[in-house]
Amino acid sequence: MFVKKVKAVKLSDVEAVQPLQPGCYERWIFDKRTPTEGVAMVVATFAPQKCSGLHTHDVEELFFMLKGGGRAIVGDKEYRLEPNLAIYAPPETPHNFINTEDEPLVLLAVLGGREFKTTTLQGTTQP
Repeated sequence: MFVKKVKAVKLSDVEAVQPLQPGCYERWIFDKRTPTEGVAMVVATFAPQKCSGLHTHDVEELFFMLKGGGRAIVGDKEYRLEPNLAIYAPPETPHNFINTEDEPLVLLAVLGGREFKTTTLQGTTQP
């Protein structure tokens, strides 16, 4: 019987990087360095009054809010962020996550590819 390799990663073992805007940090759990067969997973943390900046990816993306509050602009809709809210964004959908609270905003994102292109857009980059 063929068994594919199972992987487990502790969030505390993953280095935080600042990819888009100051005050936004990502911990890539599964990506090119810890490859999967076709998805990537990241936990993003936004400091108070910080945001991701408006951007797109060329793959679909799922978001799940873990902690904190704020607002999200996804496509032509705006959402109030709170724990346990899930949002789906099709490929090339502009999105920006904005922490409007005094505590960190933490979200989990799963992208529909382990390699993808991110495009930074003009527009809303600050809360």
